[in-house]
Amino acid sequence: MDKKTRYKITGIGPVIFGKVTINKIANAQEASKQLELPERARIFTNHVISGAVIKPKLSPSEVSLLPDIVINELASCVVSLLQIEKYYTAVEEDDVHLKFYRAFHNYESELFGEIINHLKPLLVPVSFQISSVVGSMFNRMAAHREKFRQTHERLETLSAKWRASLASIEKLNLTGLFKDFTIQVTPQKEAADAFRAAGWPIAPSMPEELRERVVEMHKQGNTRYISRTIMGYYGRDQKAKLKAMVEGWSANPLFMPRMKIIRDALWAHCEGLYTLSSPAVVPNIEGIMRSYVYAKGLTGNGKNPKMPEIYNAFTDEYDLSNWLIAEVFLYQLESNIYSYKSFDNELKKTITSRFVNRHTMLHGIAFNYDREIHSLKAFLLLDAVSALPV
Repeated sequence: MDKKTRYKITGIGPVIFGKVTINKIANAQEASKQLELPERARIFTNHVISGAVIKPKLSPSEVSLLPDIVINELASCVVSLLQIEKYYTAVEEDDVHLKFYRAFHNYESELFGEIINHLKPLLVPVSFQISSVVGSMFNRMAAHREKFRQTHERLETLSAKWRASLASIEKLNLTGLFKDFTIQVTPQKEAADAFRAAGWPIAPSMPEELRERVVEMHKQGNTRYISRTIMGYYGRDQKAKLKAMVEGWSANPLFMPRMKIIRDALWAHCEGLYTLSSPAVVPNIEGIMRSYVYAKGLTGNGKNPKMPEIYNAFTDEYDLSNWLIAEVFLYQLESNIYSYKSFDNELKKTITSRFVNRHTMLHGIAFNYDREIHSLKAFLLLDAVSALPV
């Protein structure tokens, strides 16, 4: 489905619709799950419509106050975005809320059945290996930003959990997601664990061989060598891979206005002037996220949101195919770049032992960031930002 779609709605005028994400459907289910029909259908439908409409911004309660003719038109637009017209048409129901609710859940039931049939021959031999990963992965979809590291250790009731968490998968490339499922899921969890432990983001420019090497070193207890390996990859051939990575951002609309700064920072990095490159790159991580979230209206009501609200809203926008990059990126933001450090406590430390992150660097508390590792990490965090589809 398109990122933005414009429809003209009776009594409102032009309305811009955005992507109906997994979290938006999960929120609608959460808001309505304790209710009985038809109230459950009303709350569910209003929340989905509210989540789909970008402009004018409408809360679920505001949607509920709209005339029936307007809600009918809005629901029809969402049906079109979700590509569930045949299910919607098949439901014989006068009430638009019940019609939408039943159409969506008929679609969900059929989709769920197809997934189970696809996975059935794989489940028995690999259930032990994938249990903690599947529990974490799908619970995150249904529970709104449940962190990947808070994994389950068993599948519990498999079909019930998948049914709840797959409610909004719509057309998210299911074939690609579940193809060779047993081969792909466990290595991705291992990669997440390895990169977290080493303190590095996973960047889309990293080849599979580099990721696998990082995982292998982590398994062998050689995490301390991971930084050297990553820096070696991006540093060889006069930093050709790093230069190619940065130049790949030049056509990205999120990066285009900032490329002069980024290219200057790249030059400084290549010259070993890390005191210039790091403080030039780091603010642009926040700048791009904040600009994107503001433009999309993801934090609501024009307030000045705190950084956790910004980066959580931003990482929720990643496609499912990039969930690993998004999860590790979010972890690095929370545990490193934007983690709270008392300036008073940092000033008590020796200069070389002060913690380097966005706050200590840009407030002049830590000035021991004159090392390649800090500069390269900043560039790779920007590369993780570039994985967001625009």
